[in-house]
Amino acid sequence: MKSETPLIISKILTDLEPEKIGLLPIDNDCSEDFSLDVDSDLLPKYTYSLAYGYLKSALYLRNKLNEDPMFFQSAAVLSALSCELFIKSILYYRNILTLSEKKRKNHDLFFLYNLYKKLYENDKYEIANKLNLKLEEFECKLEKNKDVFDNVRYINEKNGVFFDSDFLVEFAVTLGYISKEII
Repeated sequence: MKSETPLIISKILTDLEPEKIGLLPIDNDCSEDFSLDVDSDLLPKYTYSLAYGYLKSALYLRNKLNEDPMFFQSAAVLSALSCELFIKSILYYRNILTLSEKKRKNHDLFFLYNLYKKLYENDKYEIANKLNLKLEEFECKLEKNKDVFDNVRYINEKNGVFFDSDFLVEFAVTLGYISKEII
């Protein structure tokens, strides 16, 4: 997705828009406290909506890279967070992950993907195939990018950080379509 055009971005965002598929919209009015019960049926939908918002922001920033190259890091962090939340929306929906578990705070994309993969063992090639990658190649890229959310946020404290922004955006979009079908 190195050269996303506004038309492609618009189609992706329209396809994945939470309101159009009956999912919980995000309320822009934050004047009241909002909380979900630990086992709420709304949790997967709310998590999907958050993931969509982060993906939308990441795509917007990537489209503005010619104006400011510093958007590159922000777009990578938002893409990684979107990946995390799309996977978690599926795991919450299937009751593999709950709010009360400590592992819900885990940002490791490879760890979360492995939880997903155990759940969908028969479809373990699905994500790799949708990304036009062999399973081993996909898992290698994911392993290299598994900690982008943590590492790139604190890039000033690191001595060199690797991330593949194109892979992360493509992974996030793919997860968006998959989670849309599941939840």
